[in-house]
Amino acid sequence: MVLAAVVLSAAGCETVVEFRGDYVESMPVLNAVISPDGPVRATYTRSVFILDDDSETIIKDGTVELYINDEFVEVLQPVEETSEWQGTSFYYLGTVTPRVADKVTIRARSAQFPEWVSGTTTIPYAPTVGDLKIETSEAMEEGYTDLTARLELTDPEAVTNYYFVRGCIVIPNDNPYAYYQRLYFEYTDLAFREGKADGLLEELLGGSGDNALFADTMIDGQQNYPLTMECEYATTYWNVPEALFEVTCFQTDEHLYKYLCSEKLAGNAAMFGEPVQIYTNVEGGIGVVCARSSLVVRSKSYSELFE
Repeated sequence: MVLAAVVLSAAGCETVVEFRGDYVESMPVLNAVISPDGPVRATYTRSVFILDDDSETIIKDGTVELYINDEFVEVLQPVEETSEWQGTSFYYLGTVTPRVADKVTIRARSAQFPEWVSGTTTIPYAPTVGDLKIETSEAMEEGYTDLTARLELTDPEAVTNYYFVRGCIVIPNDNPYAYYQRLYFEYTDLAFREGKADGLLEELLGGSGDNALFADTMIDGQQNYPLTMECEYATTYWNVPEALFEVTCFQTDEHLYKYLCSEKLAGNAAMFGEPVQIYTNVEGGIGVVCARSSLVVRSKSYSELFE
């Protein structure tokens, strides 16, 4: 009886607060990260207001078109995938792979949003990198070694460039696939003054681990600049003879850089601070159509480096 009385009294204290803000209509959302590594893939969805009864965001009847250098190329086709780990995903996929320096435009419309929305970007050149040098020293904690990776980066002068760096350990297998273990680097180099970018845009980064996003502000025009990354390397698990150290260096366009920066600021914003506007370059809606090119550099095997 006492429990029932408490529950009833709690229910009787419920307060209904009237919403006094402006209702925000649903908007079309267009997103794509374009690269010269494969066909164009885009997501076309809709935004949902917090008080909407219908929380479905997927648009399945969209017409999504691809233009390269202002010429119509193809209509991207809808694809629905279901996996045990990620559930169901829906996107639009093309068959044509754009090239470096191509100007790429994606535009979309649907029955709910009959007006075209569009985003345009230009695919950047791959970064110019040289050797990857790996150094180790004994760490205090048993089973771990201090690892330093230095990647030589040449930055073109008199133009702003944007980079993204991630590192991992690769253990080749007998089959065509290799096992990857992302490294948790400390980005203490002067070039990384903007700090880490962990967790941002998982589709681009490919899993967990630390990543560095930076503009060339501190290294503009430098040749063979040794980007330095440090971490504690778990020798107990990964010092197998065939293990390789790998660093992937992306060069991104300005749109992807600004999007990632704004997303990071929004994630770190104070509860009562001014809201951070997520960057968008989509006309007629919201989202980001952006591009990147990448280059992968691998070291010698563990046995060749240290034995």
